[in-house]
Order: sequence, then C-alpha cells, then structure tokens
Amino acid sequence: MATYTTNLNLEKPATSENFNLSKINSNWDKIDAGYGENKSLIGSLKTFALSSMSAGAGSSVKIRFPANTVYLIYTFYGANARVSSIYFVVGNSTSIAPMCKEVVTGADISAVASADGCVTFSNANSSYDAVVRVLRLIGSGEPSVVA
Repeated sequence: MATYTTNLNLEKPATSENFNLSKINSNWDKIDAGYGENKSLIGSLKTFALSSMSAGAGSSVKIRFPANTVYLIYTFYGANARVSSIYFVVGNSTSIAPMCKEVVTGADISAVASADGCVTFSNANSSYDAVVRVLRLIGSGEPSVVA
C-alpha cells in the first residue's frame, strides 16, 4: 500500500506495486505547483552536460552538492530528451538511489555517491548525448563540478 510524504502529499508507491506513470505525473504536478508558489526561495535549474556522442562511452561528470540542501535531479538522453532516472539527493550525502528509473536499452546512465559527498554521473553509451539537470529544493548554495 502506498504512503504519502508529509509536506507535498507525494505518493510513494509500495515496492510491491507496478510502475504507474500517472502517479509519477501527479507527483510532478505537485512539485511544479509548489515550485511556482515558492519560486523566489528555490534555486535555479542547473544543467550539466554529461557527455556528447563525440566524447564516447565512459563520459562522466562529478558534482559536489553543498551540505544542508536537497536537490531534485533527473538525467536524460538523446535528441528527444528521454528521462533516464530521477533522484532526490541530500547535500553532502554519501549515498544515492534512483526514485524512478526508466529501463531503456542503450541508455546506461549511472549515479554513484562517494565518501567525499560528491556524486559521479556516467554515461556508458556513446550513441546518446546525456545531460544531468539539478534543481535545488531546500537550502542555499549551488552544486559545482569537481575536477
């Protein structure tokens, strides 16, 4: 049975439930409405290019997220900007797990958190361009690329 978040009443399906796109879209509508109401308090959307087809497979970007912040992150790929994964990340965290992951042949975008509080996003397929988009939901400070 699904549970719901405290503040936005987002539906969190039980692990035994099948994927339901309309539930995910409903959650996105709630997030969008909350963003519209609090636009001045929320950070801007940041885009990090993960790779280009010319970069080849194995392209990656390492991003540091400031402590005491919460981010909504989504990765997408290809000319039609298909979503690969959606994540929530707490800044300076040493773990990350996808909230939603589309299983697409060839769209092999992964995210790995490290002990230094960074997350490395990697694209294992040179056939697709891939991008990481980051939206700060709570806190201050912006994410940055780590060399």
